[in-house]
Amino acid sequence: MNVKDIFEKFLELKDFYKYLIFIGIWGIIACLIYFLIINPQYNEIKQKKAHYNSLKRKTNMIVKVKKRLNNFKEQFEKIKNQYNIAIKKLPNTREIPELLLKVSAYGKENNLDFLLFKPKKEVAKEFYAIIPISLKFTGKYIDTGKFFFDIGKTTRIVKVKNFTVSKKGENKIYVNANLETYKFLKNKPQKKKKKKRRK
Repeated sequence: MNVKDIFEKFLELKDFYKYLIFIGIWGIIACLIYFLIINPQYNEIKQKKAHYNSLKRKTNMIVKVKKRLNNFKEQFEKIKNQYNIAIKKLPNTREIPELLLKVSAYGKENNLDFLLFKPKKEVAKEFYAIIPISLKFTGKYIDTGKFFFDIGKTTRIVKVKNFTVSKKGENKIYVNANLETYKFLKNKPQKKKKKKRRK
């Protein structure tokens, strides 16, 4: 049976069967197009979309990490600058005598008569040491105020811990004061080990 015979028999069929055969042929073509062309492309698109979403999530994560890293760097620089400023305010061992001479010079410049100017034994802390200074002097009210004002202007830290004032004559006062200055310790103070008592 050749193609011509098949075509003639097809023409002899009723219209209903012709429609069924026509629909069936197009159905088969549609299935072939779907499974051979559309479905593979859809799966490929789906995989590429999933890969794209994965890359997008990773990119967002990298951007967040980079932002946090920049924030950490900024905070570190701020802390570093604050540390450097603090260290500049703490004199080292060599600068302590010069600082004490400066405090004494402020007293003389303001016409104060020192009765006592005595740096005491330093107290070691974690990374710095406190150097107490006992002062006793006489002078005028205004000169005493200028003296304390000059101390406050120094680049190094000099703290007026406490002071008492009593009157001495008409224009003068007697001042008993305690100052504190600080120095930077390069090496942390080591705690003394307790010796074990031998039985």
